[in-house]
Amino acid sequence: MYNRLVLFGFAAWCSAGHASAAVLVQYRTDDMNPLTAEVHAPQVTPAPFTAGPGLTLVPPGPVPLNEFGEFGFYRYNPANTSFAAAVADGEAWTWGFDVTAAVNIGLTTMDLRVTRGNSGPDDFEIRGSVNGGTPISLLTYDFNDSTANPRWKDLDISGLGTVTQGDSVEFTLAAFNAEQEFADAASFWMLTFPPPLTGDPWTVRGTITAIPEPVALVLVPAGAALCLGLRRGAHAVPPQS
Repeated sequence: MYNRLVLFGFAAWCSAGHASAAVLVQYRTDDMNPLTAEVHAPQVTPAPFTAGPGLTLVPPGPVPLNEFGEFGFYRYNPANTSFAAAVADGEAWTWGFDVTAAVNIGLTTMDLRVTRGNSGPDDFEIRGSVNGGTPISLLTYDFNDSTANPRWKDLDISGLGTVTQGDSVEFTLAAFNAEQEFADAASFWMLTFPPPLTGDPWTVRGTITAIPEPVALVLVPAGAALCLGLRRGAHAVPPQS
């Protein structure tokens, strides 16, 4: 019986540090408002993708917007010329998740794609925070008056560090420097295409490491001792006759 427990402890010791890369949350546009995470890791509970009260959802036209993976808002105030001003005026998008399992998650990358209307916000910034702490700037971008639809694959978010059970992660995107406020063209859009189409959903990734159960932690030293003892026994010199 003792040997079985020790072997179990050794197995736990060998597997406790195993980490796997995973999609933590993935947002698509076919739910419209509020946008929910349709894919997420079982170790997290996602937050909806929402817009602040200062913005108005662009209504669907003759062809539903979600068929094209578009999710846009307008009424961006031209007086807002910074991230802080846009957030204070309720002109920001937020999304994220809570860690609900006994794991450590090292945040790694994020995928996203956006565009603007002809007179919409010319600049935007994304910041991330953990447990409401000081936000970290993850991305800033200037459209230079274009209507490009840039895409970021594997945007580095590792600066947010590692989170564990009970932690909350929130991302905030604020767009600013719009030219007009009430024109339909004064808009800002999330672009994504649900699989299996060619575009990419908004995705947050991380490396998930399991935290061993307390009984496994107790047996780890025994497992290590067993491993060391077997190794020494294999190299022992037999007694001379």
